[in-house]
Amino acid sequence: MRTVDAQELINVVNSLKPAMGKDTLLMHFTEEGLTLAGLDTGGYLRATLEYASAEEGDDFYVATAYKPFVDVLQSYNSAYCTVLESVGFEKDDNTLVVSYEQKPKSGASDKYAKTLRMRFTVKDILSKQKEALSPVEAETPANAELLKTDFSILGSVMSTTGKASRISFTEDHLYVDGTSKYALGNDLGESAELLSGVQLSLENINIMKVVCDAGENLLLGKNKAYLLFENENYSGGIRYNRMPANITEKAFNNFTSQAKVTVERRYFVDVVKQMAVSAKINDSKVLMTLPDTAAIADGAGIRLQLNGNEEVEIPILAANSDDFEADIRISVKPDDLLNALLGDNNLLADADDEEAEYPFLDKLDILYQVEQRRVTIEFTDEMGIWKSLMALARITH
Repeated sequence: MRTVDAQELINVVNSLKPAMGKDTLLMHFTEEGLTLAGLDTGGYLRATLEYASAEEGDDFYVATAYKPFVDVLQSYNSAYCTVLESVGFEKDDNTLVVSYEQKPKSGASDKYAKTLRMRFTVKDILSKQKEALSPVEAETPANAELLKTDFSILGSVMSTTGKASRISFTEDHLYVDGTSKYALGNDLGESAELLSGVQLSLENINIMKVVCDAGENLLLGKNKAYLLFENENYSGGIRYNRMPANITEKAFNNFTSQAKVTVERRYFVDVVKQMAVSAKINDSKVLMTLPDTAAIADGAGIRLQLNGNEEVEIPILAANSDDFEADIRISVKPDDLLNALLGDNNLLADADDEEAEYPFLDKLDILYQVEQRRVTIEFTDEMGIWKSLMALARITH
């Protein structure tokens, strides 16, 4: 029998869930330890556990259903009077015999100690599945914490399907094309060149998040099919697409502002979030009015109005614009406005804090380009690390 620590096993099998689209847990028993992996159409994720104890025996591979294995493990681990201490494995023809050693919790009777056994039906592993259990070649250092932050920020505006389901990497930026177009500066160091030209889906990013959460010493690699990764706890790969001509990047490059106003981000977010609640109930939009040049000079602010109710005015802290003789009005969903800001008020950084985790300042810059029937708005701030672009119909009546 070969045994592993129960809590270490639970942590690993739970973390493999994003790669379990086919509900198959892959296992490789060697003299050195137990390697577990999940393989999905989008990628694979693996981890190795050292044995707590092990008898001599041949190496072997098995595949078993993931959900029943996890359900039994969680059941034995959630007992009130006992704690699951170790889990043992033995191969018996087409079954895997799993032993669950339970010890009494503090204050419980020693008589509660027991070992229970379950048999799981197993299948032989295919050659492709064996690849998911093998080491990867990843040599380029990457900042796991920064990648995790980028995935968190852009993941909030992504979807599981459609054009907003992918992040596109260039050497300078990370882009998402959704309801608006979103960009984050690429400050990933050595790995920026490796990732340039790569597109990753939201599904595959969720696999990558597990690795970023589980260790700091992240290495990346790439072959024709997979973006490869490895740290002290996990390794694996996620499928990527080669990025076509980046329409999103061109949209930012082609944007030329005719005006810029600066407002307090916190207050802007507060007002829009409050309106978003009512807007969802009534399936309505916010009327956003950017004042003309003369009005701005007289101290007018940006006006937000929902369902014809009383307007809320957002004070303008600074402005620089062409000479607009009329107000510029647009209609927009509050949630789209919030998404365009790429972050909440709890993510603000100090402009002088070079170690800030999130790249948002409390002063929000709103730049706009006005055409006869359309207004294009860019949201950003003084640091310029992030920006978003949204095009909306101009209300002229």
